[in-house]
Amino acid sequence: MKPKQLLITLIVAVLVLGLVFFLLDKDNKKLSAGGENIGSPIFKDLPVNSIDSIAVKKGQYALFSLSKAGDSWKVASSYDYPADFAKIRNFISELPELTVSQNVIADQSELDRLGLGKSGDGIGTFIELSGKGGKIASLLVGKQHMRKGTTQQDIDSEWPDGRYVFVTGKNQAAIVGSPMAELDAPSSSWLDRDFISAKDMKVASLFQVEKGKWTLSRSDANCELAPSKIPEGKELDKNKMNMIANSLYTIRFADVANPALSPAETGLDKPSIFAAEMFSGKKYEVLIGAKKDTFRYVKVKVEFQPQPPVKKDENAKEEDKAKEELKAKEAVEKAKKEVEVENAKFAKWTYLIPENSLAAMLSTPDDFYKKPKAENPANPGKGKLPPGVMQFQPK
Repeated sequence: MKPKQLLITLIVAVLVLGLVFFLLDKDNKKLSAGGENIGSPIFKDLPVNSIDSIAVKKGQYALFSLSKAGDSWKVASSYDYPADFAKIRNFISELPELTVSQNVIADQSELDRLGLGKSGDGIGTFIELSGKGGKIASLLVGKQHMRKGTTQQDIDSEWPDGRYVFVTGKNQAAIVGSPMAELDAPSSSWLDRDFISAKDMKVASLFQVEKGKWTLSRSDANCELAPSKIPEGKELDKNKMNMIANSLYTIRFADVANPALSPAETGLDKPSIFAAEMFSGKKYEVLIGAKKDTFRYVKVKVEFQPQPPVKKDENAKEEDKAKEELKAKEAVEKAKKEVEVENAKFAKWTYLIPENSLAAMLSTPDDFYKKPKAENPANPGKGKLPPGVMQFQPK
């Protein structure tokens, strides 16, 4: 090859290699704009203590909104029901910690793919933080950034390790190191989940319109609830009795219902009423209404019923008698206070509670007893003697 041809070939090769590296570098920059802002905060000098409103929406659809009144937070999108303060505190405290882990350069179609679009399927989730003086900050949040497995064991797995965001003020797309999973949860996930938690049940009863009433009771917390009389040939199902006795300890609600619904709409104009008297003197009434999907509308009432005085040990010392009287008096005052607090918190609300959580309360008298063992269908009558034949009993 002549020197001139060799030179031309070398020049062409250099140009081709340069073009390849340029295209590769350009493709990389589409997803990463370098490291000049890596580690910089998304919200600089965010006044977290001034935030008293958080609104989250997707397009025109509000996902949830939280608002602060005094020292309390409410879930404004759930009829101002008390909010989970710890969850809100954690969410707000995380915001100043959001930093750029990777910059992203993308055109509008790429933003749509990352869930940072303005319309359609790629629309992003918009967070607005406000205070008494108005808007404090906002952020457009997209899809979670997924990390794929790198070992043979988890090569087909992936999990969220961050989130795509678009900072409107900086006109910058980036990835932050938090998946911010709470933004994908429903409004009900922000509710204060504190609810009834009582397990010293003394008497349980259920009244149902057109179905009558049943009652169970026990003399102390170490034995099972039981009906006043067990039919001959029946054996009490102790597991069922324990489920009923603990039904107010395990109960949880899924959501709160719209307070504007009428009793006729919720079925609470003709409820089934589960009443539970506790050894402490508290009495709960759980009003169970109509079904809504897999839930039931429920209201709760609490009251205090004075208990008969405990018989005194006449042989006890006067000092011990005084201690017992003081202990009983303190227990009564504690129960009264708890009733006041619980009524203030629960009585005005209608809850949506999973129907399976109410199954024990809605038991029928037939459920109280063990079911007779069914015969083996492959060998019916096995173990039974023919009619008129007596079994020989050795002496």
